[in-house]
Amino acid sequence: MTSVSTTSPRPGVRLAGLADLATPARLRILNVAIGVALAVVALVWLDSMAVRLDRIDSGREAAEGVRQLQSVRDALVRADSLATAGFLEAGLDDPTRRAAYVDALDQAALELTTASRRVEGSDATLLGRVSANVGDYRGLVESARANNRQGFPVGAAYQRAAGSLLRDDILPALATADSRLRSRAESLLTSDGRALLWVVAGVVICLAAAWYANRWIRRRMRRRINIGLAGAAAVAVVGSLIGITQLVSVSNTASSTFEGSFRTARLLVDARAAAFDARSAEASALAFRSSAATALERFNARIEDASSALADSGAVGAPLKEQLDDYSVRANAVEQLAADGQRSVAIAASLGEAVPESPSDARSATAFGEFDTQSLQELNRADSATRSALDGLRGGLGWSRWAMLVAIIAAIGAATLGIAQRLREYR
Repeated sequence: MTSVSTTSPRPGVRLAGLADLATPARLRILNVAIGVALAVVALVWLDSMAVRLDRIDSGREAAEGVRQLQSVRDALVRADSLATAGFLEAGLDDPTRRAAYVDALDQAALELTTASRRVEGSDATLLGRVSANVGDYRGLVESARANNRQGFPVGAAYQRAAGSLLRDDILPALATADSRLRSRAESLLTSDGRALLWVVAGVVICLAAAWYANRWIRRRMRRRINIGLAGAAAVAVVGSLIGITQLVSVSNTASSTFEGSFRTARLLVDARAAAFDARSAEASALAFRSSAATALERFNARIEDASSALADSGAVGAPLKEQLDDYSVRANAVEQLAADGQRSVAIAASLGEAVPESPSDARSATAFGEFDTQSLQELNRADSATRSALDGLRGGLGWSRWAMLVAIIAAIGAATLGIAQRLREYR
Protein backbone atom coordinates (compact mmCIF):
# COMPACT_ATOMS: atom_id res chain seq x y z
CA MET A 1 0.00 0.00 0.00
CA THR A 2 1.41 3.35 -1.05
CA SER A 3 1.56 6.12 1.56
CA VAL A 4 1.21 9.82 0.82
CA SER A 5 3.80 12.14 2.24
CA THR A 6 2.44 15.13 4.17
CA THR A 7 5.73 16.62 5.22
CA SER A 8 5.96 20.42 5.60
CA PRO A 9 8.24 22.56 3.49
CA ARG A 10 11.94 22.40 4.34
CA PRO A 11 13.29 25.00 6.73
CA GLY A 12 14.26 28.22 4.95
CA VAL A 13 11.61 27.76 2.22
CA ARG A 14 8.44 29.92 2.47
CA LEU A 15 5.31 30.12 0.42
CA ALA A 16 4.94 32.90 -2.13
CA GLY A 17 2.80 35.86 -0.94
CA LEU A 18 2.12 39.52 -1.49
CA ALA A 19 5.55 40.45 -0.20
CA ASP A 20 7.13 38.38 -3.01
CA LEU A 21 5.32 40.30 -5.75
CA ALA A 22 7.14 42.91 -7.72
CA THR A 23 6.29 46.55 -7.07
CA PRO A 24 4.29 46.97 -10.32
CA ALA A 25 2.06 44.04 -9.34
CA ARG A 26 1.53 45.50 -5.90
CA LEU A 27 0.66 48.86 -7.43
CA ARG A 28 -1.98 47.20 -9.56
CA ILE A 29 -3.44 45.47 -6.48
CA LEU A 30 -3.39 48.79 -4.63
CA ASN A 31 -5.21 50.42 -7.53
CA VAL A 32 -7.94 47.75 -7.45
CA ALA A 33 -8.27 48.00 -3.66
CA ILE A 34 -8.73 51.77 -3.81
CA GLY A 35 -11.28 51.41 -6.60
CA VAL A 36 -13.25 48.85 -4.59
CA ALA A 37 -13.14 51.02 -1.45
CA LEU A 38 -14.38 54.07 -3.35
CA ALA A 39 -17.09 52.02 -5.07
CA VAL A 40 -18.32 50.84 -1.66
CA VAL A 41 -18.38 54.46 -0.51
CA ALA A 42 -20.45 55.36 -3.58
CA LEU A 43 -22.99 52.64 -2.77
CA VAL A 44 -23.17 53.77 0.87
CA TRP A 45 -23.69 57.38 -0.18
CA LEU A 46 -26.40 56.52 -2.70
CA ASP A 47 -28.20 54.32 -0.19
CA SER A 48 -28.00 56.99 2.52
CA MET A 49 -29.44 59.64 0.25
CA ALA A 50 -32.17 57.24 -0.91
CA VAL A 51 -33.12 56.55 2.71
CA ARG A 52 -33.28 60.29 3.38
CA LEU A 53 -35.51 60.80 0.35
CA ASP A 54 -37.80 58.02 1.59
CA ARG A 55 -38.01 59.73 4.99
CA ILE A 56 -38.93 62.98 3.27
CA ASP A 57 -41.70 61.29 1.28
CA SER A 58 -43.05 59.58 4.40
CA GLY A 59 -42.79 62.82 6.37
CA ARG A 60 -44.67 64.77 3.72
CA GLU A 61 -47.40 62.12 3.76
CA ALA A 62 -47.66 62.43 7.54
CA ALA A 63 -47.70 66.25 7.35
CA GLU A 64 -50.49 66.10 4.77
CA GLY A 65 -52.37 63.77 7.11
CA VAL A 66 -52.02 66.34 9.88
CA ARG A 67 -53.43 69.03 7.58
CA GLN A 68 -56.38 66.79 6.73
CA LEU A 69 -57.13 66.03 10.38
CA GLN A 70 -57.02 69.75 11.13
CA SER A 71 -59.43 70.30 8.25
CA VAL A 72 -61.74 67.63 9.71
CA ARG A 73 -61.66 69.34 13.09
CA ASP A 74 -62.35 72.75 11.55
CA ALA A 75 -65.26 71.44 9.48
CA LEU A 76 -66.84 69.65 12.44
CA VAL A 77 -66.80 72.62 14.81
CA ARG A 78 -68.12 74.82 12.01
CA ALA A 79 -70.94 72.34 11.37
CA ASP A 80 -71.78 72.21 15.07
CA SER A 81 -72.04 75.99 15.33
CA LEU A 82 -74.35 76.02 12.29
CA ALA A 83 -76.47 73.18 13.69
CA THR A 84 -76.87 74.92 17.04
CA ALA A 85 -77.74 78.19 15.34
CA GLY A 86 -80.27 76.34 13.20
CA PHE A 87 -81.93 75.02 16.35
CA LEU A 88 -82.85 78.61 17.17
CA GLU A 89 -85.05 78.65 14.05
CA ALA A 90 -87.33 75.87 15.36
CA GLY A 91 -86.26 73.47 12.65
CA LEU A 92 -87.00 75.91 9.82
CA ASP A 93 -83.35 76.39 8.89
CA ASP A 94 -82.22 79.13 6.62
CA PRO A 95 -81.41 77.33 3.30
CA THR A 96 -77.95 78.90 3.09
CA ARG A 97 -77.09 77.95 6.66
CA ARG A 98 -78.47 74.44 6.14
CA ALA A 99 -76.40 73.96 2.97
CA ALA A 100 -73.28 75.20 4.76
CA TYR A 101 -73.90 72.66 7.55
CA VAL A 102 -74.29 69.77 5.11
CA ASP A 103 -71.20 70.84 3.15
CA ALA A 104 -69.13 71.06 6.33
CA LEU A 105 -70.10 67.55 7.44
CA ASP A 106 -69.49 66.14 3.95
CA GLN A 107 -66.07 67.78 3.86
CA ALA A 108 -65.22 66.35 7.28
CA ALA A 109 -66.24 62.85 6.19
CA LEU A 110 -64.20 63.07 2.97
CA GLU A 111 -61.06 64.41 4.65
CA LEU A 112 -61.41 61.85 7.45
CA THR A 113 -61.56 58.99 4.94
CA THR A 114 -58.44 60.24 3.16
CA ALA A 115 -56.54 60.84 6.39
CA SER A 116 -57.37 57.32 7.60
CA ARG A 117 -55.33 55.92 4.70
CA ARG A 118 -52.22 57.69 6.00
CA VAL A 119 -52.21 56.05 9.43
CA GLU A 120 -51.81 52.50 10.68
CA GLY A 121 -52.48 50.37 13.74
CA SER A 122 -54.15 52.01 16.70
CA ASP A 123 -54.49 55.35 14.91
CA ALA A 124 -56.42 53.72 12.08
CA THR A 125 -58.73 52.13 14.63
CA LEU A 126 -59.10 55.47 16.40
CA LEU A 127 -60.07 57.29 13.20
CA GLY A 128 -62.47 54.50 12.32
CA ARG A 129 -64.23 55.13 15.61
CA VAL A 130 -64.25 58.87 14.90
CA SER A 131 -65.87 58.23 11.53
CA ALA A 132 -68.60 56.15 13.18
CA ASN A 133 -69.15 58.86 15.80
CA VAL A 134 -69.48 61.51 13.10
CA GLY A 135 -72.28 59.43 11.62
CA ASP A 136 -73.92 59.23 15.04
CA TYR A 137 -73.51 62.99 15.45
CA ARG A 138 -75.25 63.62 12.14
CA GLY A 139 -78.12 61.36 13.21
CA LEU A 140 -78.54 63.14 16.54
CA VAL A 141 -78.66 66.55 14.87
CA GLU A 142 -81.27 65.35 12.39
CA SER A 143 -83.38 63.95 15.26
CA ALA A 144 -83.06 67.27 17.10
CA ARG A 145 -84.08 69.16 13.97
CA ALA A 146 -87.09 66.95 13.27
CA ASN A 147 -88.38 67.13 16.85
CA ASN A 148 -87.71 70.86 17.07
CA ARG A 149 -89.71 71.44 13.89
CA GLN A 150 -92.70 69.70 15.50
CA GLY A 151 -92.26 71.56 18.79
CA PHE A 152 -91.27 68.50 20.83
CA PRO A 153 -89.03 69.40 23.81
CA VAL A 154 -86.99 66.22 23.33
CA GLY A 155 -85.31 67.96 20.40
CA ALA A 156 -83.21 69.95 22.87
CA ALA A 157 -81.93 66.73 24.43
CA TYR A 158 -80.87 65.41 21.03
CA GLN A 159 -79.07 68.66 20.23
CA ARG A 160 -77.21 68.66 23.55
CA ALA A 161 -76.28 65.00 23.07
CA ALA A 162 -74.85 65.81 19.64
CA GLY A 163 -72.74 68.62 21.07
CA SER A 164 -71.50 66.45 23.92
CA LEU A 165 -70.55 63.65 21.51
CA LEU A 166 -68.53 66.11 19.44
CA ARG A 167 -66.73 67.77 22.36
CA ASP A 168 -66.21 64.73 24.60
CA ASP A 169 -65.44 61.97 22.08
CA ILE A 170 -64.82 63.12 18.52
CA LEU A 171 -62.57 66.13 19.04
CA PRO A 172 -60.34 64.50 21.73
CA ALA A 173 -59.84 61.45 19.49
CA LEU A 174 -58.90 63.70 16.57
CA ALA A 175 -56.46 65.57 18.81
CA THR A 176 -54.77 62.30 19.81
CA ALA A 177 -54.37 61.14 16.20
CA ASP A 178 -53.22 64.60 15.15
CA SER A 179 -50.55 64.72 17.87
CA ARG A 180 -49.11 61.33 16.94
CA LEU A 181 -49.08 62.07 13.23
CA ARG A 182 -47.53 65.50 13.80
CA SER A 183 -44.73 63.97 15.90
CA ARG A 184 -44.09 61.40 13.18
CA ALA A 185 -43.96 64.06 10.46
CA GLU A 186 -41.58 66.25 12.43
CA SER A 187 -39.29 63.33 13.28
CA LEU A 188 -39.10 62.10 9.68
CA LEU A 189 -38.52 65.51 8.14
CA THR A 190 -36.13 67.12 10.61
CA SER A 191 -33.94 64.06 11.29
CA ASP A 192 -31.74 62.69 8.49
CA GLY A 193 -31.85 59.11 9.79
CA ARG A 194 -28.02 58.90 10.08
CA ALA A 195 -27.56 59.80 6.41
CA LEU A 196 -25.18 62.60 7.44
CA LEU A 197 -23.15 60.17 9.55
CA TRP A 198 -22.73 57.77 6.63
CA VAL A 199 -21.67 60.56 4.28
CA VAL A 200 -19.02 61.68 6.76
CA ALA A 201 -17.90 58.07 7.30
CA GLY A 202 -17.60 57.66 3.53
CA VAL A 203 -15.34 60.65 3.04
CA VAL A 204 -13.20 59.51 5.96
CA ILE A 205 -12.72 56.16 4.22
CA CYS A 206 -11.80 57.95 0.98
CA LEU A 207 -9.22 60.11 2.74
CA ALA A 208 -7.81 57.15 4.67
CA ALA A 209 -7.44 55.10 1.47
CA ALA A 210 -5.74 57.98 -0.37
CA TRP A 211 -3.42 58.65 2.59
CA TYR A 212 -2.39 54.99 2.92
CA ALA A 213 -1.76 54.61 -0.83
CA ASN A 214 0.27 57.82 -0.97
CA ARG A 215 2.29 56.76 2.08
CA TRP A 216 3.02 53.35 0.55
CA ILE A 217 4.13 54.87 -2.76
CA ARG A 218 6.22 57.55 -1.04
CA ARG A 219 8.23 54.96 0.87
CA ARG A 220 9.17 53.11 -2.29
CA MET A 221 9.46 55.86 -4.86
CA ARG A 222 10.58 58.89 -2.88
CA ARG A 223 7.62 60.96 -4.08
CA ARG A 224 6.12 63.09 -1.35
CA ILE A 225 2.69 63.59 -2.94
CA ASN A 226 1.00 61.61 -5.68
CA ILE A 227 -1.01 64.15 -7.67
CA GLY A 228 -3.62 61.61 -8.75
CA LEU A 229 -4.30 60.41 -5.21
CA ALA A 230 -4.40 63.97 -3.92
CA GLY A 231 -6.89 64.83 -6.65
CA ALA A 232 -9.00 61.78 -5.75
CA ALA A 233 -9.10 62.88 -2.11
CA ALA A 234 -10.03 66.44 -3.08
CA VAL A 235 -12.84 65.32 -5.40
CA ALA A 236 -14.21 62.97 -2.72
CA VAL A 237 -14.23 65.83 -0.21
CA VAL A 238 -16.11 68.03 -2.69
CA GLY A 239 -18.68 65.28 -3.26
CA SER A 240 -19.18 64.79 0.47
CA LEU A 241 -19.54 68.54 1.04
CA ILE A 242 -22.30 68.62 -1.58
CA GLY A 243 -24.15 65.87 0.27
CA ILE A 244 -23.53 67.31 3.72
CA THR A 245 -24.67 70.76 2.63
CA GLN A 246 -27.89 69.44 1.16
CA LEU A 247 -28.66 67.19 4.12
CA VAL A 248 -28.15 70.03 6.60
CA SER A 249 -30.17 72.38 4.39
CA VAL A 250 -33.09 69.95 4.24
CA SER A 251 -33.15 69.47 8.01
CA ASN A 252 -32.90 73.21 8.63
CA THR A 253 -35.66 73.98 6.12
CA ALA A 254 -37.92 71.34 7.68
CA SER A 255 -37.25 72.65 11.19
CA SER A 256 -37.93 76.27 10.21
CA THR A 257 -41.14 75.18 8.46
CA PHE A 258 -42.40 73.35 11.54
CA GLU A 259 -41.50 76.32 13.72
CA GLY A 260 -43.01 78.76 11.21
CA SER A 261 -45.94 78.20 8.86
CA PHE A 262 -46.77 74.71 10.19
CA ARG A 263 -47.03 76.02 13.75
CA THR A 264 -49.00 79.05 12.58
CA ALA A 265 -51.52 76.82 10.82
CA ARG A 266 -51.93 74.68 13.94
CA LEU A 267 -52.53 77.74 16.13
CA LEU A 268 -55.05 79.15 13.66
CA VAL A 269 -56.93 75.85 13.63
CA ASP A 270 -56.93 75.89 17.44
CA ALA A 271 -58.22 79.47 17.44
CA ARG A 272 -60.93 78.73 14.88
CA ALA A 273 -62.04 75.59 16.71
CA ALA A 274 -62.32 77.49 19.99
CA ALA A 275 -64.11 80.40 18.31
CA PHE A 276 -66.65 78.14 16.59
CA ASP A 277 -67.29 76.38 19.89
CA ALA A 278 -67.85 79.79 21.47
CA ARG A 279 -70.29 80.59 18.68
CA SER A 280 -72.08 77.32 19.41
CA ALA A 281 -72.17 78.18 23.13
CA GLU A 282 -73.68 81.57 22.29
CA ALA A 283 -76.54 79.85 20.43
CA SER A 284 -76.92 77.23 23.18
CA ALA A 285 -77.35 79.96 25.78
CA LEU A 286 -80.22 81.39 23.73
CA ALA A 287 -81.79 78.04 22.86
CA PHE A 288 -81.60 76.43 26.28
CA ARG A 289 -82.21 79.20 28.80
CA SER A 290 -82.33 76.77 31.75
CA SER A 291 -78.64 75.98 31.18
CA ALA A 292 -77.59 79.40 29.89
CA ALA A 293 -75.11 79.94 32.73
CA THR A 294 -73.21 76.78 31.81
CA ALA A 295 -73.20 77.76 28.13
CA LEU A 296 -71.90 81.22 28.96
CA GLU A 297 -69.08 79.75 31.04
CA ARG A 298 -68.12 77.65 28.05
CA PHE A 299 -68.37 80.71 25.82
CA ASN A 300 -65.97 82.72 27.97
CA ALA A 301 -63.51 79.82 28.31
CA ARG A 302 -63.42 79.20 24.56
CA ILE A 303 -63.00 82.89 23.74
CA GLU A 304 -60.03 82.91 26.10
CA ASP A 305 -58.59 79.81 24.42
CA ALA A 306 -58.99 81.35 20.97
CA SER A 307 -57.39 84.61 22.10
CA SER A 308 -54.42 82.73 23.57
CA ALA A 309 -53.85 80.79 20.34
CA LEU A 310 -54.03 83.97 18.26
CA ALA A 311 -51.60 85.74 20.59
CA ASP A 312 -49.11 82.87 20.17
CA SER A 313 -49.39 83.05 16.37
CA GLY A 314 -47.65 86.44 16.30
CA ALA A 315 -48.31 89.13 13.72
CA VAL A 316 -50.79 86.97 11.82
CA GLY A 317 -53.04 86.68 14.85
CA ALA A 318 -53.08 90.35 15.93
CA PRO A 319 -55.81 91.61 13.54
CA LEU A 320 -57.76 88.38 14.02
CA LYS A 321 -57.75 88.89 17.77
CA GLU A 322 -59.28 92.35 17.28
CA GLN A 323 -62.07 90.79 15.21
CA LEU A 324 -62.57 88.08 17.84
CA ASP A 325 -62.78 90.72 20.58
CA ASP A 326 -65.38 92.59 18.55
CA TYR A 327 -67.40 89.40 18.19
CA SER A 328 -67.14 88.71 21.93
CA VAL A 329 -68.48 92.17 22.77
CA ARG A 330 -71.42 91.75 20.41
CA ALA A 331 -72.18 88.24 21.66
CA ASN A 332 -72.32 89.58 25.22
CA ALA A 333 -74.72 92.28 24.00
CA VAL A 334 -76.88 89.54 22.50
CA GLU A 335 -76.96 87.71 25.82
CA GLN A 336 -77.88 90.93 27.60
CA LEU A 337 -80.89 91.32 25.31
CA ALA A 338 -82.00 87.79 26.22
CA ALA A 339 -81.46 88.47 29.92
CA ASP A 340 -83.60 91.61 29.61
CA GLY A 341 -86.49 89.54 28.27
CA GLN A 342 -85.97 90.31 24.58
CA ARG A 343 -85.13 86.74 23.55
CA SER A 344 -86.62 86.98 20.05
CA VAL A 345 -84.61 90.13 19.36
CA ALA A 346 -81.50 88.46 20.74
CA ILE A 347 -82.01 85.44 18.48
CA ALA A 348 -82.48 87.67 15.45
CA ALA A 349 -79.28 89.55 16.28
CA SER A 350 -77.36 86.32 16.84
CA LEU A 351 -78.51 84.92 13.48
CA GLY A 352 -77.71 88.15 11.67
CA GLU A 353 -81.31 89.05 10.89
CA ALA A 354 -81.96 92.77 10.54
CA VAL A 355 -84.91 93.72 12.73
CA PRO A 356 -85.71 97.23 13.91
CA GLU A 357 -85.42 96.29 17.58
CA SER A 358 -81.93 94.79 17.11
CA PRO A 359 -79.16 97.26 17.97
CA SER A 360 -76.24 97.29 15.54
CA ASP A 361 -73.71 96.58 18.29
CA ALA A 362 -75.48 93.30 19.11
CA ARG A 363 -75.26 91.69 15.67
CA SER A 364 -72.75 89.03 16.56
CA ALA A 365 -73.24 87.06 13.32
CA THR A 366 -71.67 89.87 11.28
CA ALA A 367 -68.60 90.14 13.50
CA PHE A 368 -68.12 86.38 13.60
CA GLY A 369 -68.47 86.15 9.83
CA GLU A 370 -65.62 88.62 9.40
CA PHE A 371 -63.43 86.61 11.79
CA ASP A 372 -64.31 83.36 10.02
CA THR A 373 -63.47 84.72 6.57
CA GLN A 374 -60.20 86.39 7.55
CA SER A 375 -58.92 83.55 9.73
CA LEU A 376 -59.67 81.02 6.98
CA GLN A 377 -57.66 83.10 4.50
CA GLU A 378 -54.69 83.19 6.88
CA LEU A 379 -55.00 79.46 7.51
CA ASN A 380 -54.96 78.75 3.77
CA ARG A 381 -51.85 80.93 3.38
CA ALA A 382 -50.06 79.07 6.15
CA ASP A 383 -51.03 75.71 4.66
CA SER A 384 -49.81 76.78 1.22
CA ALA A 385 -46.48 77.98 2.64
CA THR A 386 -46.02 74.67 4.47
CA ARG A 387 -46.81 72.61 1.39
CA SER A 388 -44.49 74.67 -0.78
CA ALA A 389 -41.60 74.32 1.68
CA LEU A 390 -42.04 70.58 2.15
CA ASP A 391 -42.50 69.95 -1.57
CA GLY A 392 -39.14 71.61 -2.19
CA LEU A 393 -37.19 69.34 0.17
CA ARG A 394 -36.56 66.63 -2.45
CA GLY A 395 -35.11 68.96 -5.08
CA GLY A 396 -31.63 69.49 -3.66
CA LEU A 397 -31.17 65.87 -2.59
CA GLY A 398 -32.30 64.60 -5.98
CA TRP A 399 -29.41 66.13 -7.93
CA SER A 400 -26.86 66.05 -5.11
CA ARG A 401 -26.76 62.26 -4.88
CA TRP A 402 -25.88 62.04 -8.56
CA ALA A 403 -23.27 64.76 -8.09
CA MET A 404 -21.79 62.66 -5.29
CA LEU A 405 -21.72 59.59 -7.56
CA VAL A 406 -19.93 61.60 -10.27
CA ALA A 407 -17.43 62.78 -7.64
CA ILE A 408 -16.64 59.18 -6.62
CA ILE A 409 -16.24 58.10 -10.25
CA ALA A 410 -13.90 61.04 -10.79
CA ALA A 411 -12.00 60.09 -7.64
CA ILE A 412 -11.55 56.51 -8.90
CA GLY A 413 -10.30 57.88 -12.22
CA ALA A 414 -7.87 60.29 -10.54
CA ALA A 415 -6.49 57.55 -8.28
CA THR A 416 -6.06 55.23 -11.25
CA LEU A 417 -4.17 57.91 -13.21
CA GLY A 418 -1.95 58.66 -10.23
CA ILE A 419 -0.97 55.01 -9.76
CA ALA A 420 -0.60 54.52 -13.54
CA GLN A 421 1.93 57.33 -13.52
CA ARG A 422 4.08 55.35 -11.07
CA LEU A 423 3.64 52.18 -13.10
CA ARG A 424 5.04 53.89 -16.19
CA GLU A 425 8.29 54.47 -14.34
CA TYR A 426 8.91 50.71 -14.42
CA ARG A 427 8.60 50.32 -18.18
